[in-house]
Amino acid sequence: MTKSSKIIAALGVIAGIGVASLPIGTFAADSGSADVNVKLTVSDTIAIGVDEADCTATATANDYKTCVNTVTYATNTASGATLAIKDKDTATSLVGSGTADGDTLTAGTFTVNQVGEGKWGYTGGTKTSITAITASAVTISTSSSATSTEVPVTFHFSTKATQKPGLYTDVVTYTAQTN
Repeated sequence: MTKSSKIIAALGVIAGIGVASLPIGTFAADSGSADVNVKLTVSDTIAIGVDEADCTATATANDYKTCVNTVTYATNTASGATLAIKDKDTATSLVGSGTADGDTLTAGTFTVNQVGEGKWGYTGGTKTSITAITASAVTISTSSSATSTEVPVTFHFSTKATQKPGLYTDVVTYTAQTN
């Protein structure tokens, strides 16, 4: 083999190695495909909301009034959820301020349209008679499967004949939790 034949053979081997080291895409067919698995994990979710942040009624002394607040709770959890109501703190009375300072409406039970009691309470969900608000959570609605449920809650006020004029307030807390 002549010297020039050896050089040409060596260049051929080097050229072959160079082509072999190129990525497949540089000399392969005109198209290809690849698969990708797309995944989404959805977690258990629960949500709660109220139609109004305030539930307000206006009454006179020796009167009976109501206001309605609608609570919506929703969950995608297969076992469902419960909705509960309670006073935000341990003081369950509506407390007067301004000219009504020191006066209260106590949490209590009474009948619809009953006046002269100086009490307040609620109905809604499973509570069909006026129930006194408590510092402990009381379940008012339960679902056994995924749900989106609206629960109207009516607050009832029965003022006494000596009820001082002014604003009476308290804070109620609704809680939704999965079963």
